[in-house]
Amino acid sequence: MKAKSALWHIYIDHHLAPLEFREQAAAFFQSVIRDWQNGVNPPDGWVLLTTCYRVELTVHGSGDLAHWLAQRFREAFPISLGFVLAPDEIFKRLAMITAGALSPTIGEPQIAGQVRKAYLEARHAGTLDHVLDRLFTSVLRCARKIRTETGIQQGHTSIPAYTAALVRERVPDTNASVLIVGTGEMAEGVSYYLMKSGYRHLTVASRDAVRAKNFIEKLGCGHPLVWDFDAVPEYLGTYDVIISATAAPYYLWTREAVEHAENFRTSLIIDLAVPRDVEPSVEELLPATLMTVDDIKHDLDAQLHNKRALIEQAREIARTSAQIFARWYQGQALNTFIHELTDEAERIRLRILHRYLRKLDVDPETRDLMDEMTQYLTRKLVSQSIWILKNSHQKEAPHEMLLVQERG
Repeated sequence: MKAKSALWHIYIDHHLAPLEFREQAAAFFQSVIRDWQNGVNPPDGWVLLTTCYRVELTVHGSGDLAHWLAQRFREAFPISLGFVLAPDEIFKRLAMITAGALSPTIGEPQIAGQVRKAYLEARHAGTLDHVLDRLFTSVLRCARKIRTETGIQQGHTSIPAYTAALVRERVPDTNASVLIVGTGEMAEGVSYYLMKSGYRHLTVASRDAVRAKNFIEKLGCGHPLVWDFDAVPEYLGTYDVIISATAAPYYLWTREAVEHAENFRTSLIIDLAVPRDVEPSVEELLPATLMTVDDIKHDLDAQLHNKRALIEQAREIARTSAQIFARWYQGQALNTFIHELTDEAERIRLRILHRYLRKLDVDPETRDLMDEMTQYLTRKLVSQSIWILKNSHQKEAPHEMLLVQERG
């Protein structure tokens, strides 16, 4: 019989690694997937979810492949790897993620669309087998149920939304000029909420002119700008608000550059980058207010206490749906095994029968009787084995789980 397929899930999230390592992990898994697409030991199916906070790879395939992939990852990166093998735990994790219950800001709505997009991309690419299709359609329904019954998204404030609210509070004039440095998800979210608040004088800066131009075209307003380190003093004298949200591994706003600024127009600087875009000592030189992503998270964490009970409700809803999926999955695995067992028993029966028929000089009627008798014996033995398996299946099977990280 062929190697049994298993459902497994590997992940790196904001609890396990900083952004730099999460980006490297995403590139690592994308490289593995390219090999699978080229026919190098591909599993039955896979779905890859990547966001600024997490990389989540769900696979239906050989369990040996899971351990091999985890070993390769450990050899490449000095960080922990989330590794889940139990079908119900995989379901619960995906449902809680999709409902926004495992996000840095609890209840954030964007993640549901990101999960749906990953699912649809896998379906379009042909990497979605029937097990993963059932898993993700069930997860999306469960997450919708969680959001509806718990109200976990009510009163939700994401970092981008809260950033826009800070701008409205500190610089209420919607004609203010705003410089947004970066073109990633955080910058996109901030731009969206600023536009909803009526701010239209947006300038988006990037080291890549094409990315800045494409960002502005997608946004529908504003101006693109190619970032220039030497122009930092000019930026501080031109824009009312500066929001910096890049993935640069170095400071964009250095003390040396800011010291050369002669005129300060900027009254509010918000550094959303991790690691920081603004050198900490710059704050001593600024007549403007400087806020970091840690300042914003501190304010948002105050909301988390009120959502603890909602998270527990979400876990209970996810747990119930996960049990239903796990029973279905175990039934699928059992049916597959029964078919393989039946086929293998028949192959063994025929091989042995033909071996002895070659040695015995029997007439056709005796041949038929021997064939009928061995078929009967094989069916009885297989039927008894299936009966034992199905009765054992009614009992709760132990779940193997190497690592599960579910922190609110």
